[in-house]
Amino acid sequence: MSAGSARGVRTATGRLVRNCAHREGWSAAPDGVRRCVSCGVERYGAYGPLRLPEERNPLTAKTGTERAAAAATAIAALGTRFLEERARLLRHRRVAVAA
Repeated sequence: MSAGSARGVRTATGRLVRNCAHREGWSAAPDGVRRCVSCGVERYGAYGPLRLPEERNPLTAKTGTERAAAAATAIAALGTRFLEERARLLRHRRVAVAA
């Protein structure tokens, strides 16, 4: 990192980076984000729950024929070892239990 100017701007890996101590305070936004008044860096104080994966689109879901064609292609390309490994993984997967 090279030395910067008197205003606290430094060069790090080809980019200008401000060296701010955030002394001018933080402005609060309605969505829970706080932003430094002088440099604009954002700080998140609260995180919401993680989103669940979206439902699969029934229009793009594979049909039984498409799944069979994909399995036949996998067997032709990889041999039966692919299906044996997949069956082993499915046999040993853990079942989620709701408390």
